[in-house]
Amino acid sequence: MVAEQLALEVRTEDGLAETAFGAWDGLSLEQVDERFPHELEAWLASTGAAPPGGESYDTVFERAVAAKDELLRGFAGRTVVAVSHVTPIKMLVRLTLGAPMPVVHRLEVAPASLTTLRWWPDGVATLAVLLGDPRVIPVARDPVRQRLTTHRRRRRAVRRPARPSSPGRAARRRARWRSVPSPPRRTARARCVPSSPC
Repeated sequence: MVAEQLALEVRTEDGLAETAFGAWDGLSLEQVDERFPHELEAWLASTGAAPPGGESYDTVFERAVAAKDELLRGFAGRTVVAVSHVTPIKMLVRLTLGAPMPVVHRLEVAPASLTTLRWWPDGVATLAVLLGDPRVIPVARDPVRQRLTTHRRRRRAVRRPARPSSPGRAARRRARWRSVPSPPRRTARARCVPSSPC
């Protein structure tokens, strides 16, 4: 669509293709956990581990960086629109930020989102824009592990008894509120009416 609007040539860059997940392709995370629990644990523990018949995140990182270098050589000083998939985008964001590899498990890239990365002539890279779903980068949690944990809890049907609510906390909050002096109330002031003396 972009090429049509701007009358530009489209070029395929294999280095920016999505990760080959091998036997996991087409499966949900929950299905992978049920069929390949040990392989999934190894994959989550190390970016060097690959799914059966697939490629590791380390391999994807190497080819994404090689593709980026090729684009910088071929289009130096120009803007390039690269339409890619989640993992290569994560890898280039990770490279730009200088973050360790495990950060890729903490990045979420929404479908049809926009990520703008800039490489300057001195070699410095910046993350200029990350738009799309507002949940794109929730760094406070690990979305893959959280989703997997939720799935495992459901599968094992572990139910914890509900914690009784603590009346003490609410009572302390009410007592604190009452101890704050309220502002003085405004009283009605007498007004002078032209027909009566003030």
